[in-house]
Amino acid sequence: STLERVPVFLVAMFLVRGLPAALYSRLVPDRRALFAAGFLQATSLSIPIVAGQLGLDLGLLKPDNYVALVAAGVVSVIAFPLIASTLLSGSTTQTEAAAVASTPLTPTT
Repeated sequence: STLERVPVFLVAMFLVRGLPAALYSRLVPDRRALFAAGFLQATSLSIPIVAGQLGLDLGLLKPDNYVALVAAGVVSVIAFPLIASTLLSGSTTQTEAAAVASTPLTPTT
């Protein structure tokens, strides 16, 4: 059913968009902050809506899958920032989180 596909799409969104946060592991030694970055990167609603609509228009996506994809996007916009906030509140202060966010992405040796 459509509802059963929502968690599958959520996991896929996290893997495809959130997993690249692992590339920051040298810059962000705190694993909780690293996971928080992954959840924030995986938050998306516009891409599932636009990509899904294109898939529908081209006949490449079934309407049930489109609904599940958009529902996963809605859940990601609501849940992923809350999860990230919870992870960050347990590991760093807001000032430290802001410092990490403003750090340039150059690897240290």
